[in-house]
Amino acid sequence: MPPFDPRVYIKMMFYSIVFILFCTYLFADTRTIKGDKFEQDGQWCFVQVVYNTKDDVVTKKEELICSEDPEGLNNDKIKELEKLLELEKAKKPGYWELFAAFYYKDDNAPLYCRKYARPDSWFKRPGNACLTPNGEWEIVR
Repeated sequence: MPPFDPRVYIKMMFYSIVFILFCTYLFADTRTIKGDKFEQDGQWCFVQVVYNTKDDVVTKKEELICSEDPEGLNNDKIKELEKLLELEKAKKPGYWELFAAFYYKDDNAPLYCRKYARPDSWFKRPGNACLTPNGEWEIVR
């Protein structure tokens, strides 16, 4: 009897995974086909055709997708737009800023504090965090 050779089983597993992936792609419920890019009114557009199969009914959906750039939105533009969104969010007060303004409108209001977990402390004692009047949390010992 020859010794055990795992390479045969590894090859069979690889071929079966490739077969499953191929069948999944071949018999998928949704297929998307992108057409050629063309320029229209100063924008670069392409037609995207989506075929859906559900309960032996095939539906075809055509979408016109346009961008000001022939390459579409690249990573640099996405990062720039995310930075603009962060700056826009920074202009508006958040939940805790509004809550602090409402809570501390009276001069005699006590500190608004909450307990938080400190898993690294020796006896697992919870810590204390208090809300400042400007809406930031400050750790109080």
